[in-house]
Amino acid sequence: MNKVIIKTAIITFLSLVVAFILGVIGIYAFAPRLAGGYCYELGLKNMATECYERVYSKTGEFDDLVELVNSAIYAENDGVTSVYGEEMIERKSDFKNFCDKQIDENFQEGDYSTYDYYVNATMLAKYSLGNKQEAIEFAFSCALKSAGYTEHSALKMLVNMIETDESLGDIISEFYNAMTPPEQKYSFSGHVEFRNDMNNLGYTVS
Repeated sequence: MNKVIIKTAIITFLSLVVAFILGVIGIYAFAPRLAGGYCYELGLKNMATECYERVYSKTGEFDDLVELVNSAIYAENDGVTSVYGEEMIERKSDFKNFCDKQIDENFQEGDYSTYDYYVNATMLAKYSLGNKQEAIEFAFSCALKSAGYTEHSALKMLVNMIETDESLGDIISEFYNAMTPPEQKYSFSGHVEFRNDMNNLGYTVS
């Protein structure tokens, strides 16, 4: 009798486990947004990011891209942040509208701007992956387009990081000095402060 009870209990338990696994697979396959929410709440950061990546790959919607990038930043998933953070910023009209909305709803004096937050996160992801040249090119690209060289800009952050990574100084100065056409060197706001900061750190930029 006891053997029958134990056998029945084991079969029931295994059936529940199999049902749970199949349920998770089903949700992941057919409702990745829902699965992402569950994983996020459970602290399964990278699994949540993977789910949101599946959602965005299906919809292409900007709101889903934002959710994916936020999840990747939270998970410290530099690979996903680097790729999709840049894609998010390159969708200029969508990104501008998103940033403007955040300013209207949440911005307080002294806060990082939404623009700087995502640009810096993307740049740092590239740097953390060991792609220093790519991080520098990205930061300069953003400076030239609109960000300039400001207190919270990605380019300013890179210059500040020279104190702990001197190799950045050489790469930044070489990239800046080789910019073509040369007029670009003087086309972003704060270019004078940038050159002063680099010169004060012992690097020649002109």
